[in-house]
Amino acid sequence: EICYLGTDGKVKYPALTQRVDRWTLIDNMKAAPLRDKRRRHFDYSKNRFGYLDASGNMVIAPQYLKAKDFSEGLAAVKVETPDGEKWGFIDTKGDFVIGPKFMEEPGDFHDGWAVVTKTSQKQTYCGKDGTIMPIEESNCLDFIGGLALCGTSAVYNVINTKGETVSRVLTPSIYELHNIWDENPPLILHYSTLFTPDMHPLLSRYGSFTYLGDGLFWFKSSHVDVTSCVVRANGEIVMLFELSEF
Repeated sequence: EICYLGTDGKVKYPALTQRVDRWTLIDNMKAAPLRDKRRRHFDYSKNRFGYLDASGNMVIAPQYLKAKDFSEGLAAVKVETPDGEKWGFIDTKGDFVIGPKFMEEPGDFHDGWAVVTKTSQKQTYCGKDGTIMPIEESNCLDFIGGLALCGTSAVYNVINTKGETVSRVLTPSIYELHNIWDENPPLILHYSTLFTPDMHPLLSRYGSFTYLGDGLFWFKSSHVDVTSCVVRANGEIVMLFELSEF
């Protein structure tokens, strides 16, 4: 049997307990978070996804080939269409707000925009009303704090929710940008220099920075005779680490 367990170890939503074959893959049954008062649920008897409310009631019947969690009131779902399997967005009632037209899995909504991929494999942004931003780039990252990064491996543009370019970043590390962009207001780490979104340098030292979260950075000097430290974006040293003689 597959069932939902609460943090107290007791079965929740007993009516949703399902009997499955011992060889059944249960990846689809991973507990999903409650978003916009909806929780994604997989029905093994129908082999389809639906959505529950906070009490475990089925509020959107299992009917989707694939489904994502809700974000800003909409969820991406995959259905059969005359042109094949495609993704669209539904509201919390299960009605399509943006019809199924995307071949590739869309991103979640952030600041009113979700990353979508065209058949050309270029990415752009889709608004909650289905408006497509007039941008086509190799990579588009989610909006955070009203700003997003989109571009190629050589140049990334920092854009606002109107699609206007605010600044540019040359040859950034996508991994580093993902980490730093989670800050609010967002920050950009480019090589060994930390910038504001308008590319004003905040920190620059001969060494490397690692983002720790909560606006703190671990700085490791390239010189063995200089101590490493934890610093804030404004350069304030929070914690110094003395070098050992051994």
